[in-house]
Amino acid sequence: MLGGIVYDLGNYVQDYDTLDDFFAYSFWDFYSYKYPIMFGITFCIHIPLCLTKEVAKLRFTSLLGVSVYLIIALILIIESPFYMEDYWTNIYLKDDPTTHVNFIDISSGFTSKLNFFKGTGAIFFAYACHFGAFPIMKNLSNPTIPRLSKVFSRSMTLATCVYITVATLGFLSCPINTPDFIVSRYSVFNHDIFITLGKFLFIVVLFFKIPVHFNALRLCLLRLIYDSTEYSQMK
Repeated sequence: MLGGIVYDLGNYVQDYDTLDDFFAYSFWDFYSYKYPIMFGITFCIHIPLCLTKEVAKLRFTSLLGVSVYLIIALILIIESPFYMEDYWTNIYLKDDPTTHVNFIDISSGFTSKLNFFKGTGAIFFAYACHFGAFPIMKNLSNPTIPRLSKVFSRSMTLATCVYITVATLGFLSCPINTPDFIVSRYSVFNHDIFITLGKFLFIVVLFFKIPVHFNALRLCLLRLIYDSTEYSQMK
């Protein structure tokens, strides 16, 4: 994903036919550029955030994640008509079945690419952050079971609506060879700065998602070991 952003920005200076060409022939092919970036992110962002004592301090990441997904959904809503028109004009061929879309055919999910399992794993991962509410429940106002249930139901409803919007528009705008990450789809524009912005924001969310998961898991394990009665006392 990070390489894709650099590729998008690099095309403003020098055009590459494909992302593979960029990886093979540009400066991004040299490890002297890749490793400093990866280790720099790990030591400067991930490790300090993973060592924080209060998970509640990372609450801004949830708002950031929701905002980013809403922005990406808005970008897809605005750009989808252009991609749909490009599909029906330049890709769809009446006599070529490989360019047709069969909405009820699920066989492609069970090929050697294992798209079904990749998609199922992505769905589980998308909802994996909700257990993080338990370690910080003492910081919530009147943390009772009914109130926590409202938090879970409302957050899952919002997340589901955003996911369905992104998935539907993403598939309809790129029904043939749909990429795993819709922001990595081919571009019908010479330079799509908006989708590049979406990629950048998506990476920012991933940067913060790792310490949130790590800290939540760490605190859950500590609470279960040293204070296992805390949850059973809630009403």
